[in-house]
Amino acid sequence: YNVTTVAPTLDPETQARVDYYTSVSRYMTLYVTPFILFGGTVGNVITIAVVVSRHFRSSPSSVLLLTLAIVDIGVLYFNLLDIWLGALTGGASLQFTRDQGPTSCKISVFLTYFLTHSSSWILVLINIDRVISVYQPLKARTWCTKRRLIMAFSLIFVLLALISLHVFWTV
Repeated sequence: YNVTTVAPTLDPETQARVDYYTSVSRYMTLYVTPFILFGGTVGNVITIAVVVSRHFRSSPSSVLLLTLAIVDIGVLYFNLLDIWLGALTGGASLQFTRDQGPTSCKISVFLTYFLTHSSSWILVLINIDRVISVYQPLKARTWCTKRRLIMAFSLIFVLLALISLHVFWTV
């Protein structure tokens, strides 16, 4: 949170603004983050409970919604919790796990990229499923089966893992 090392030639008024916004950012990171973690976790757990219920279990989209809720919990705990722990401990970086050593840093960066991208691509698959259901409702039952959706997001997960794998030798 020491911004003065980045721009040491700031005039006093600008430096005062930078210090103010830095303290606001630190306050938000320390005190708002737990509420986001709690709310996101509760929301995703409720989503999981609804999606695995007997009524929704038969829907092909339930597979994607269940996976999205699980991946979003992973995003919360591998990204936001890490940032919050970094702010609590006052580490060298904003993320706690990355300060623990090179291996934990690489795993943290990999999971950050992989889970964030996975969440986005699951949303893309959900939207493709919805578009097919709206524009081709008679063919949607044969095109959008659970098996095909599982195969699609499995392929996407493998591709995203391969794309993010470089962090183990570049970070």
